[in-house]
Amino acid sequence: MLLGSIVSDGDGERPSKRRRPKAAASVAFLLWALAVFALGSPLVAAALAPSAPSVAVRPPRTLSARAGGDGTIAVLGWSPSPGASAYRVWRSSRRNLGFEPIGSSGTTGFSDVSGIPGRTYYYQVTAMIPSGQESVASTVSPAVVADWNESPHATYGKGNLCLTCHALHSGDSDADQLGAGEVAICESCHDGQGARTNVKDGPDDSFALASGHRVEEATRGADLTNECSSCHSPHADPRKRLGLYRKKVAGRDVSGGNTWCDSCHDDASSWSPRYPSPSAPVRDAYGYPVLGTYPGPTVYATTAKNGHAGLDAGSGRPRGDCLLCHAAHRGPNPYDGLLLEFVPSSPASVATDQATGDYARLCLQCHSGAKQWTAQGATDIRRYVTRGAGNGYAGHSIVTSGGTLPAGAPLPCYDCHNPHGSSRGNASLISDALGKGLATGSAQGVRAFCLSCHSTSEGKVWDSERGTYADAGAETFEGLRRDGRGGNLLRLSADRGSAHAAADGASCYDCHGADYASAAGFNVHAPERLGTRSAYAAPTSRPASSEDKTGTPASVRRKR
Repeated sequence: MLLGSIVSDGDGERPSKRRRPKAAASVAFLLWALAVFALGSPLVAAALAPSAPSVAVRPPRTLSARAGGDGTIAVLGWSPSPGASAYRVWRSSRRNLGFEPIGSSGTTGFSDVSGIPGRTYYYQVTAMIPSGQESVASTVSPAVVADWNESPHATYGKGNLCLTCHALHSGDSDADQLGAGEVAICESCHDGQGARTNVKDGPDDSFALASGHRVEEATRGADLTNECSSCHSPHADPRKRLGLYRKKVAGRDVSGGNTWCDSCHDDASSWSPRYPSPSAPVRDAYGYPVLGTYPGPTVYATTAKNGHAGLDAGSGRPRGDCLLCHAAHRGPNPYDGLLLEFVPSSPASVATDQATGDYARLCLQCHSGAKQWTAQGATDIRRYVTRGAGNGYAGHSIVTSGGTLPAGAPLPCYDCHNPHGSSRGNASLISDALGKGLATGSAQGVRAFCLSCHSTSEGKVWDSERGTYADAGAETFEGLRRDGRGGNLLRLSADRGSAHAAADGASCYDCHGADYASAAGFNVHAPERLGTRSAYAAPTSRPASSEDKTGTPASVRRKR
């Protein structure tokens, strides 16, 4: 190529060079030099176009990509490139730009385990030869979305799982840079669509149910269950810490099991500074003790004070597991996050409660004759409380109307028992609200127990605080006067001679039964109706159902 312009003068003479201006000649020379170097120097070419591939390496073809599962975002495959020794995999959340390398493979396949499930990704692959040259990128794969949900509570060394919950710049700085409210983030997985547990609106143990813990997500520290992280440690590994329990809750060490509950439900009732004593529970209009039934973990965990403390809840669970009866979050029962019915009867439920014992399903799930529980000492109570009206006072039923419970209603279990035990020396889970030192191992103990609700024929009640009888006065039990006013049967009749008097020392079981061996037996859960029959007939005329647990004649039954 000539730098000068060759032109003809038009008359056939030799062409001549026309001289360019000096500046134009300099520009032309520069253009010529660049062209020479660009065509003749590979090093310069590479410097000018660093992404330009070598023509010696062909890109992979037929790239396929499908969503993975169980920790894998996508599974890729492609046809081999001639001479390639390895392949580099590129990924972007956009189809046409933003691709970044995420790994390499020595084969024609690759599994992406570094992305976030639920996000859309596109992939490309480049081929590399031993000399280091790399091909252009393959065609872009179809969009891939992994539809599984990985727990962000497993490991933080894999991928960028932090972004599942946290925002880099726009999060709430008062809540650990979370992308949304803490409860909302937890429920975005724990909603039945991702995590195994649905605490958002599931049918079991969820915040959509009737009673139990609450998460308000208000100001931190407002109460002990303000946020999910009040109890859970979201950065723990569930394989090492079941349930992601916090190592400290309310300032106390937690190691799982009941220690989790004990951290708040401690002996000082830290969860509620004004929590009442179990000897004086706060009751609602139906007599249910809505506050004041838990005497603290020291009592609850002591088998001598609490017969439920040693219950075997199964493998991996503590004895006397709180979750045998309670939901960790919220339960379907209107009271105390309970898993099953444990409620007072209503006029509409009396017939069903008499027939099925539904009012006490929580207690009767164990006290129903099931081998698993009878082996641990649970007496079959269901068969006595469900015998129906007319067959003894089944369920120790309410006879008189006008109280908090309708006539015919079985006596609620909580009126006599506290399933958490007694802090006042009562045996057989007898409620602290009835007194102290109550036990049914002796005739006098039985009378003291019964006369903590009933009154004697003279209108006396047992005062365990002072260890003596006292006038019933205007005291009530389930809304009925204990002195019998209004015609109720809480005051024992005087037509039994001195049997119902305070001075009598006979056990109430002698007449009303203490037989748990027979399905037709009578006991405090289905006391025998004496009617007009003499309570003190000769032993030969005494029905077998009035015998005690061992079937031997009652020692103090006598004819008067």
